[in-house]
Amino acid sequence: MKKKKIELNQKYLILIIIIIFLLIINLVLFLKRVIAPKQQEEQAITNSINNNKNKTKEYKVPQTDEEIKAYLATLKEGNRIEYYCGKFIKLIDEKEYEKAYKLLYSEFKQNYFPTIDDFIKYVENFYPQSYALEYDDIDRYNNIYVVRLKILDYNSSPSDEPKVQRVVIRENDYNDYVVSFQVVKEAEE
Repeated sequence: MKKKKIELNQKYLILIIIIIFLLIINLVLFLKRVIAPKQQEEQAITNSINNNKNKTKEYKVPQTDEEIKAYLATLKEGNRIEYYCGKFIKLIDEKEYEKAYKLLYSEFKQNYFPTIDDFIKYVENFYPQSYALEYDDIDRYNNIYVVRLKILDYNSSPSDEPKVQRVVIRENDYNDYVVSFQVVKEAEE
């Protein structure tokens, strides 16, 4: 009887060991198939958030001449010329006529705008009160660039043709340039 009891206990012990072994296998599979993918997904989301934070850099507007030159050095040729042209037009738009006048090529100034008052009169007559610019085309001739601008007047009807102006920019070096432009006679009057 004792022998049967021992055999029975051994069978139960073997069954318990097998059941524990199966439980361990199930637990391992559960961890690998359910928990691990969730953790990987959470880690991927965390990494994605961290990468986006790292990619999002604060943009600092160049202030000093060195910063502007460094910024312009990173731009392609056409983008630099658009920058110069935009800066000139912005000065006009903000009515900083003296600064815009100083950017004009000296011979151009002598021929068309001998005084700053002549320049102010022209730009106030030529440019609409509220407008947008479209850079239509840029051509290069050595260090001289011709930008074709379309000036879109907000107060005109959609069927009206935009004004077209050619702006000539001579770039000597980064942030060292002079400007001249196509003078339309009707705007002078």
